[in-house]
Amino acid sequence: MNHVVFRNYWLTLYHGRAVDYAAPERPDLLLTNPYGPIADRLLNVPMLVHQWKHRLTQLAGWIRHEEADLQLVSLWNRGREAVWAVGLPVLPVDLSDLVPTEEGWWPEALPRRLLAVYGHVGETVWDGFCGRCTGALAAREVGMNFIGIDERMEALDVARAYLGVEGPVFGQNPDYVP
Repeated sequence: MNHVVFRNYWLTLYHGRAVDYAAPERPDLLLTNPYGPIADRLLNVPMLVHQWKHRLTQLAGWIRHEEADLQLVSLWNRGREAVWAVGLPVLPVDLSDLVPTEEGWWPEALPRRLLAVYGHVGETVWDGFCGRCTGALAAREVGMNFIGIDERMEALDVARAYLGVEGPVFGQNPDYVP
């Protein structure tokens, strides 16, 4: 079961597991770095998935697609990591100059470049392993909505601070109505 920890007009953050996502929101695009399975109801949503290049077989299992369904979009982090498209055309996005932050997060340019090409204003992006929500920042910049889920509450606390959404949290402010 996922629990809402923050919601505003463009952003919803859930504490829980990606595989358990059952909320009524239906995303238009998955932009995620899975380290576990995603919910069955999302398997037909177009995806941009990131993972270490050598984990392609494991990635395919997590998103329940054949390896042949994953089309390479771009390599990054000195060719060790990749972004694959599923259910989307492969469009030119150069990520080859990017490396993770010192803390290990996605560089901000990674989701910015991907969403600049694959995103559309008003659509909703879903990340079931959102971490600090680098993808949410990029989604907001291009006029998209964002749904983020993480099992680690401390990651969601980092995300809220990173995004500057320190405001109302369900269960802590009885006057807040989403």
